[in-house]
Amino acid sequence: MMTPAEYQAHRVPKKPTKYRSRQTEVDGIRFDSKAEADYYGQLRLRAAAGEIQGFDVQVPFPIIVEGVVVCTYVADFVLYHLDGSQECQDVKGARSGPAYKLFRLKAKLLEATRGIKITIITSKSPARNQ
Repeated sequence: MMTPAEYQAHRVPKKPTKYRSRQTEVDGIRFDSKAEADYYGQLRLRAAAGEIQGFDVQVPFPIIVEGVVVCTYVADFVLYHLDGSQECQDVKGARSGPAYKLFRLKAKLLEATRGIKITIITSKSPARNQ
């Protein structure tokens, strides 16, 4: 049996994520990156100021083709605007690699099957939509 100290000495260190994103927890909600958590803070301020009616976090959208659930896209945020419209948003840092390609595929499927477009929020300028 190993002691805790021996375990720590032999443990393989965690490999950092490719783009150095850090999971961050705010208000009991775990976000995939600090940029996403920071944007959540901005949305809370916008809702408190009355700029938006409200928002939901990490909303799942099953993508159904011919009655079969093919996959599920989880939106970072769904905003509810004062005029009653809704906006699906996703915070992105890097726009490359397999994770981004999978996001683009799910975004296209979501638009084709449910008519929902996703607004990409860049982590470099989270206040601006792209």
